[in-house]
Amino acid sequence: MAASLIFGLAPAWRASRPALSAVLGDGARGSMAPGRRRLADALVVGEVALASTLLVGTALFLGSFIRVMNVDLGIDREGVLNFQARLPRTTGTSAERLATAHQAIGGILDRVRAMPGVVSAAALQNGLPMSGGRARYSVEVAGRPSPFEGDDLADGHFVTPDYFRTLRITLLQGRTFTQDDRAASPRVVILNAEAARRYFGGRDPIGAKVSTGPGENTVIGIVATVRLTGPEGPARPEVYWPFAQGSSTFSETVARVAADPAATIAALPSLAPLLLDGKPPVVKTLDESFARLTAERRFNSTLMVALGALALLIAAIGVYGMMAAVSVQRTPEIAVRVALGATPAAIRGMLLRHAGALVVCGSGIGLLLAWMLSRFVAAALFGVQPHDGVVYAAAIGVTVLAGVAARLVPAIRASRLDPIVALRQ
Repeated sequence: MAASLIFGLAPAWRASRPALSAVLGDGARGSMAPGRRRLADALVVGEVALASTLLVGTALFLGSFIRVMNVDLGIDREGVLNFQARLPRTTGTSAERLATAHQAIGGILDRVRAMPGVVSAAALQNGLPMSGGRARYSVEVAGRPSPFEGDDLADGHFVTPDYFRTLRITLLQGRTFTQDDRAASPRVVILNAEAARRYFGGRDPIGAKVSTGPGENTVIGIVATVRLTGPEGPARPEVYWPFAQGSSTFSETVARVAADPAATIAALPSLAPLLLDGKPPVVKTLDESFARLTAERRFNSTLMVALGALALLIAAIGVYGMMAAVSVQRTPEIAVRVALGATPAAIRGMLLRHAGALVVCGSGIGLLLAWMLSRFVAAALFGVQPHDGVVYAAAIGVTVLAGVAARLVPAIRASRLDPIVALRQ
């Protein structure tokens, strides 16, 4: 409202105090006073500069969003459902309770695999990717004097054999778990590629001994690195143990469905009697977790695109309005030029050069401002440099293109002017 009042009252105030010399001089000939023309040019330059600055920001945030959406997570998140399985409490010794819990979890997995649309199902402990849950362990490699700690701590998971197939985690070397990897079997472990790189360097880790979590384990396989904390999280070392060699009675169940998960979700309440509270499990999807992690960046990108488009539209309208006003004000001059033999191309060129200079000047100022301000948003970017030349070239290209389109129509109309009609008016 304040902007409307200020920019609406300013022309009215100027009109209430006319300069008679201007009215009888330039105004009588229908031309724009030099002061007003300079003000109009300055406004157009400011609009173009603002549009260029916002377009650079839009391109940076949009490029970051596209990079985030295309990050290789190490898993195939589409079509994966998950829910927590809290089992009823049992009596007996710790070993007996653990055996009962693992048997119950196996029964839940069998029920889930038999549901419509389910391709595979698995259980795990210590956090599903992008869920926020995690447990970290120090790792000691045979022949190394001290364990890996600090930033080299490993995220550890206990998983059933079908876990890697359900999430489609690629096996790079060795083998994954089988049903033969039981509690009484030799203790084994699978590393991800990042853990193999950090803990073994260029050496082959298959068959090596590592001590972490549940004692000493033999490395039997290497799998692809999973982005546990989402697409913008760092690559972390991970270790996987057989679920049967774990000591927890709690698990998270994941299931991959072939098509629409509605039928599978509708069948999941049948598991309620097997769970602690007797209620249907709360079902989530990995797509929902991914959307939650990328929601802020999606909002920022949408907002910047909207602001950039609005600024570009305002700049185009400003250039169009300025060109239309100049064309009207210079109608007598254009008529005389046409009468003296000026071609339509010459008239268009005369008008376009003025508007083109304003667009180029505004774009230059806008890019300079964007260059100076981009360092303040560098921390919010992902995979895009704040001074990316391609981004700046694209922004100025879009701005100039919009300016050309906006100034072309008034110039064409002016070049088609009938000099006889114009001189009579």
